[in-house]
Amino acid sequence: MACGLAARGHQVWVLHFGKSPATGFYEFGHSGLHTEALALKTRDRMACAVSKSVASWRGDDETMFWAKHLGGRVALRRRLSEIGPDVAVGFMGVGVCTLGPVAKELGLPWIASLHNAPEKLFRPETGKALATQRIILDASAIGFPLAEHFADLAKRRPEREVVLPNPVALPDCVPEAPRERLCLAVGRLVPVKRFDLLISAWAIVAEREPDWRLDILGEGPDHAALSAQIAELGLETSVTLRGPRKDVSAFYQRAAMLLHPARFEGFGLVLAEGMGQGLPVIGSAETSGVRSLVRDGVNGRLLPGPLTAEAMAEAVLELIGAPERLARLQENAPATVADYAPQRAIDRWEAVLRQTVAPSGPAG
Repeated sequence: MACGLAARGHQVWVLHFGKSPATGFYEFGHSGLHTEALALKTRDRMACAVSKSVASWRGDDETMFWAKHLGGRVALRRRLSEIGPDVAVGFMGVGVCTLGPVAKELGLPWIASLHNAPEKLFRPETGKALATQRIILDASAIGFPLAEHFADLAKRRPEREVVLPNPVALPDCVPEAPRERLCLAVGRLVPVKRFDLLISAWAIVAEREPDWRLDILGEGPDHAALSAQIAELGLETSVTLRGPRKDVSAFYQRAAMLLHPARFEGFGLVLAEGMGQGLPVIGSAETSGVRSLVRDGVNGRLLPGPLTAEAMAEAVLELIGAPERLARLQENAPATVADYAPQRAIDRWEAVLRQTVAPSGPAG
């Protein structure tokens, strides 16, 4: 999104508290795009320490959260005062809570951009969750990638709610090369993704369809446990943990379907990327990011919750056994995510940013 806005002539600063220069999956390389790590000065750290000490007397989680990030707010205020932007966007809880008070002090229009389902963002009610719920009410605009997320907010400002799609890199056309007997899963190896359930499901699939394979792309703290589960079930030749990959697109193009058992999913970037490459998705209707994109029998299978390994396995086996139906779902998948193509998504972001700067404010 930042690169796309810079390409349209906007000057864009990406400010963060990580190491400098910023590194990650995406390459930054545009004259209008500036990435910068915010450095906390000694006095910022001292102010933060004093604030945390005072907050500890009160003892509540929200006060401690605000105190913990005081130094970041001071550093951000200093840099924004130097840059003088027309509008600012805070991403996710810490980014939103760091920017919100600073923008208010500076009289700066700002957008709170949240990317996860509210039931994941705001429960349990940690200090960060409480602070985020409070500060977004001060934002010039509150953005989620899916309209249904607004219904789950405890307090709402409907006049400030905007749907801000995540830009998804999509191919100009889906390759017509034959698909392999391969199912794909992509995501961090953490409990909420339920890859343990998927591996249990694959034990059922492998028994009936031994020529099919499952590749899981991603890394995380569950790697060792999942590896042990694969060995225990005797799936070493059928299931492979591929680790983090930059060539995810190549896997999308080879696979026949995308399996996504996640319990929570804010938007479902992996789903959108996979669908854009012609992959139907099998996932759970209990997950907002899945049910927002998957149309049962049209571009995948939407399984009723609570999701079980048996239900996941049966859905996979059903499509394996019906190649014509699988081909139809593959053909339908790309149209589902056309609105998330980068230029369309950036059109929407650009419009909301302009409206946020204008006195009338953003329109939903």
